[in-house]
Amino acid sequence: MRPVIYCSVILFALCALLLGSCAVRKAPGGGPADKTPPEVVHTFPKADSTDITALPYLEIEFQENLDRASLRNQVWLLPEVPGGIELQWKGGKKLRCLLQDSLDQDQTYILTLGTGIKDLRGNKLAAPFVLPFSTGPVIDRGEISGRVVGEKVEDVFIYAYPLDSLSSDTLLRQKPRYYTQVEKGGEFRIQYLKPARYRVFALKDENGDRRYSFQTDLIGVPFTDVALQSESPLFRNLNFSLTREDTNSAGLVRAVPAHRRMLEVILSEPLQLEQSARIAILDSAQNAPLEVLGSEIDPADPAIVRVYTAPQNETVYTGQIRGLRDVAGNPLPEAGLPFRFRGKTREDTTRFRLSRVKPSARQKNVRYDAALQFEFSQPADTLSLRRGIRLLNADSLEVPGSWELYSLTVPRFIPDSLLHKGSQYLIRIDSAAVRSVFGAALGDTSGTAYYPFDTWLWEDLGEIAGMVRTAKTGWDQALLEAVAFTGSKESFQAVVRTNSPYQIPFLPEGTYQVTATIDINGNQHFDRGATVPFRYAEPFLIYSDTVKVRKRWTSDGIDFYFSP
Repeated sequence: MRPVIYCSVILFALCALLLGSCAVRKAPGGGPADKTPPEVVHTFPKADSTDITALPYLEIEFQENLDRASLRNQVWLLPEVPGGIELQWKGGKKLRCLLQDSLDQDQTYILTLGTGIKDLRGNKLAAPFVLPFSTGPVIDRGEISGRVVGEKVEDVFIYAYPLDSLSSDTLLRQKPRYYTQVEKGGEFRIQYLKPARYRVFALKDENGDRRYSFQTDLIGVPFTDVALQSESPLFRNLNFSLTREDTNSAGLVRAVPAHRRMLEVILSEPLQLEQSARIAILDSAQNAPLEVLGSEIDPADPAIVRVYTAPQNETVYTGQIRGLRDVAGNPLPEAGLPFRFRGKTREDTTRFRLSRVKPSARQKNVRYDAALQFEFSQPADTLSLRRGIRLLNADSLEVPGSWELYSLTVPRFIPDSLLHKGSQYLIRIDSAAVRSVFGAALGDTSGTAYYPFDTWLWEDLGEIAGMVRTAKTGWDQALLEAVAFTGSKESFQAVVRTNSPYQIPFLPEGTYQVTATIDINGNQHFDRGATVPFRYAEPFLIYSDTVKVRKRWTSDGIDFYFSP
């Protein structure tokens, strides 16, 4: 009997093992991970089919099984049919799209599969898949292409609205007639469009309703409308930069004193950093003003305005803050934003110290256009900065410049002209002369600190040169920007005239991405446009390849052409 028992045990174990292996489906082990995106191997009808009169369904066959849940909101027939489409699976690899309504005559349709579709290993489509067909004798060949710049643009859509039959004022309230997703790098092509005039937007549609939600969705505004014609059906370089629009000015959240000499006015929206506030505070009990010694926007949280005051009492104060704009450019109310707070008598025990200087002591290869930046533990008195800090050249002569004092804890000194190449400079700080707005000295009466630094040697730098060409009247000025492709991502800019040679000088050796923007309004800043009221963005082009910069060398021929 004992051998029979052993055989039964072994048989039971084998059955359990077999059943377990059948119950769990998993990829075979070993070898490199599968990173291949899903691939379409067959379609019905075939791409570019014409004269289709009756079509109950469309069918897409893949080379492998897909994650069926990933198809949600990722399959579109454009233009949309009134009843939409219903998705069915025929086996594990065939997707059937049942049409719930009839198709229009003489219309090019596009079945699009979005980049959110993935296989069982999580690999997504590398680019939207497009299946065009027509109920008429021809396939429309209109095409608009370009790029959306920014991070995480994979979920951004391109919406194209024909302007022939739609009011331009209500476009974004309607679903677009044509749309597509951008590819992983931000590139897009919206194809098979009828000859017509289009207004195109880039949209990160947060709720997926195919309509623009103001102040919620990110949007890219075009620099022009696109006219596609039978003899010229292609339009290139319609590029977008995304923004979140906002027409509401910042409101007050609360005003809270941190200690008896500092108040934080907290607003509902972040503010532009490079601006100064106008603030008045009144002791409501004595009807006497509380002296405001200075203010700044907190760079770590731009929704906070730090207000430095004379010593407060434990009483209620009322105040008004004016003169600021939020990051969307909306100003505070002209009459000012009122606030109230109860004063604190707790002293600030922080010592007035200099925590950081840029350039740092003995730093090499400082840029010629560098500004000096000082980080203090308390707000610095502006007059004492001018008295106590000097920039000296190699001959010990003072370098003239001006102070940028938007932040009193991080003030900046801007030299009036470029620093000399391959030169030594010295930042001299008289510690006894530099004081906080509260009167505290930076150091003892004999303390002087020195921060020497050296600028780049000319022979260690290169430059980028070329021309920005355009035949458009009024497009006279361009903004050039070269951003280091790897490493520091440092940015270098130049303002140039169009149709004239340009240079971006003093570039460290490396690889750069170069962008040219037409500065139509001449303010030396890129204008992203707006939808309310509608305003075109300024056009920009990204050079088609990265640009290699070498020492003592001009990378020439980096040209841009803006077509009219």
